[in-house]
Amino acid sequence: RRHVIKAPAQAPLPKKDEKETGMQDSSAPSAPPADPESLPHVLVVDDDDRIRALVSRYLKANGFLVLTASDAARAQAILDRTLVDLLVVDVMMPGESGLDFTRRVRAKTDIPVLLLTALGESADRVAGLESGADDYLPKPFEPRELVLRLRAILRRRPPVAAQQSAQMRICLLYTSPSPRDGL
Repeated sequence: RRHVIKAPAQAPLPKKDEKETGMQDSSAPSAPPADPESLPHVLVVDDDDRIRALVSRYLKANGFLVLTASDAARAQAILDRTLVDLLVVDVMMPGESGLDFTRRVRAKTDIPVLLLTALGESADRVAGLESGADDYLPKPFEPRELVLRLRAILRRRPPVAAQQSAQMRICLLYTSPSPRDGL
């Protein structure tokens, strides 16, 4: 059974030290749309708490509903109960690697995957794409580029989780009894 996750309150992006986060400075984020359930649902999987938090805040500030997981096992638990439109996955994680997780996800579903990793050599990018990833972004990265790449992926595959959430609300609207029905 799958659940719709409500978007948490928006928080401004903190100042960040590029050496600590591996992320380069970016332009100001844009405001998200009013209806959180219509936002694309993204699951960010990274074992680095700071990167995960910063990417999550930046994506939220740019119109995404974001869930996070620190490893592949936790990500799988989220995927088992929640629809998501995109995965942003680190390659080098303890336990199951991001490449193995991507292969496993790809064997079961067509959820787009963007690999976000410190491994930036050509052979690493090729291995990532061969694992089934839709895109590959090496660290350090420009957060705005991440947003643009995710939006490009969504242009090719519209957000399913947001569509199903909207369809669910419409269905509930038409099937919910009113107090006048005596139920």
